[in-house]
Amino acid sequence: MGMAKAGKSYFISKLLKEMGSEEKVEIDDSLSPCTRDLQSVAIDGLSSDNPTLKGRRLLIVDTPGFCDESSTDYNILTGIVDWLDHSREKGDALGGVIYVHDISLDDFSRPVRENLEIFERMCGEAFLKKVVLMTTKWGRAQDDRDFEAMENQLRIGFWKGMIERGARTMRLDSDDENKGGSALHIVANLLERVASPDSEASLEELMQVQREVIGHRPINLAETDAGKAMQDQLAVRRKALQGEPRNLARETNSKRGKPQSKSFTGRFFPRGRRFTGA
Repeated sequence: MGMAKAGKSYFISKLLKEMGSEEKVEIDDSLSPCTRDLQSVAIDGLSSDNPTLKGRRLLIVDTPGFCDESSTDYNILTGIVDWLDHSREKGDALGGVIYVHDISLDDFSRPVRENLEIFERMCGEAFLKKVVLMTTKWGRAQDDRDFEAMENQLRIGFWKGMIERGARTMRLDSDDENKGGSALHIVANLLERVASPDSEASLEELMQVQREVIGHRPINLAETDAGKAMQDQLAVRRKALQGEPRNLARETNSKRGKPQSKSFTGRFFPRGRRFTGA
């Protein structure tokens, strides 16, 4: 999971290549990445070396990237949760989740922060032991930016709480396998953690959002912690948009010596409809 263009499809393509598979996943290079559907790819051979996982098929799921468009992101989240619920009903175990972050981003912008909050709310505390926070695009470290320092800021800042509760950080394409490495190494490391008898991470542990929607059809995201967080984020954005024209009108009328128009906001920013899970 992660933001659009973070490198999710690239990671799966790289994993398939490292496994010697000829199967391909679609890598969207368009300027509007928010239309791609969820893709699942079966990979043979990775689980056979582990007695706990023997006989299980490994399925890697490439989710559409969140793209800072409220209605689209809500639909994406609904689709992911719906897939997770159907998967649970079929008896599939969720071995873990890799959250993909582009380390070359200049700053941790509002959309990225909001997306991380939604992801954390989806997971819940117990599931974080089955989470890898994976950074990508280390190959772009050819300018004056210090990617090591940027990663460290994430570890002691935005990611700190998740790491303290069990999530790990890894780097894709890192020369140091202790910090990440190949796509195959990252997935094998995640599987080893949930399959080890001594591990605190249970193979059967569900994400919080999975537990919240059990027995509820149709799924109503507004009743989940992640859905409520997304509604709150939308409310903040809506309030900010409504405040901008008021401030502009106040400045304009102040210069003209006229009172602020009460209808300015209503004309240009009509009240949006409430988010629902329908």
